[in-house]
Amino acid sequence: MSYQEFVKRVLTVVFIIVVLLGLWHLRNIVLMGFLATIVSVSLSIPVQRLRRHFNLSRGLAIALTVIGLILALGLLVTWILPTVVVQMAELGEDLPNAFDEAADAYDDWRRKNDVLASFLPAANSQEIRKALGFTGEDLSEPPISIADVTAFALPALGNVGSFLLGAIANILIIIIVSVFLLVDPMDYATGGLMLIPRSYQPRAVEVMMELRRTLVTWMTAQVLSITVTIVLVWLVLGMILGMPNALAVGVIAGLATFIPNIGSIIPLIPIVIFTLADDPGRLIFILPAYILIQQVESNVITPSFVKSELNIPAGTILLFQLMAAALFGFLGILLAVPLLAVLITLVKELYVYDCLGMRGEQVGLVELEDGSVQLVRSETAHAD
Repeated sequence: MSYQEFVKRVLTVVFIIVVLLGLWHLRNIVLMGFLATIVSVSLSIPVQRLRRHFNLSRGLAIALTVIGLILALGLLVTWILPTVVVQMAELGEDLPNAFDEAADAYDDWRRKNDVLASFLPAANSQEIRKALGFTGEDLSEPPISIADVTAFALPALGNVGSFLLGAIANILIIIIVSVFLLVDPMDYATGGLMLIPRSYQPRAVEVMMELRRTLVTWMTAQVLSITVTIVLVWLVLGMILGMPNALAVGVIAGLATFIPNIGSIIPLIPIVIFTLADDPGRLIFILPAYILIQQVESNVITPSFVKSELNIPAGTILLFQLMAAALFGFLGILLAVPLLAVLITLVKELYVYDCLGMRGEQVGLVELEDGSVQLVRSETAHAD
């Protein structure tokens, strides 16, 4: 190896390390760019359908799609948020009586079953109120004064306000970048191709299209998950169990599925608020029903679809979500599944197919009757 070749390789390694360190320090911005790409790819689906079915220009199709998205978000905000605020206000007014009703409903349910009555303790509404701090002659009056609440809440509200302002600014940046990507994606793709050797550019286009297909498939899985969750929550909790505002809760639960595993906890807040404000005794039936819905949706319906379309085992998704949360925080949790899908696609296309030459070959393991494992190879329909 000549001296010049050695220096060239050392400089190349140093350059790669510097780029990786720079990307790591800017990882939040990189993730925001990745999220903007996902939004852009998602919006391109209705844009293409509008152009195909109504023969519209690209600019008009983009304008109609963006306007429709804004109207949908505005409808959700104006419909769900006022309902939650009103129910929270009613809950605050009826909270003392709700303790009594919940305790009476619990005792009635416990006494109807001798087995439950033998090991479940009895509920005393007066003791519950005292344990929660409602002391004094008028138990409906809370022991904490308005001044105490204000002194405690103002610092927290300040932190929440800063967080909300930062979140709104990030959302606006993501929307603006998404629109730019949507208006003329070929400019950005062409810029990326200029950095790739000419001989590999056709293959790079194929990889880009495969990455796009992967993101579209993930969005299809998300739409399925959201739809199933909204329908089940509305049907079971609303129509069967009679929980108020079940459709609003279903929308919240559906949107929360964007956060794998953890998102299922978020809808518990409006469920508890609405149920306590309407009929506290019904909470003992609604909570288990919601948990069952989440188990069916998250462990049976959606994972089977994601695995069949993206070929990602459910256990791998959970482990990668934990790693993404540790490395990237909340954005890592939100984007864990599409990040994993993109990484798997890149490894498959660039390493397994191009480097190992295994395109069109399927490799698997089969467990034999004696407990041993056998390697099985087969040809797929996509063989070159």
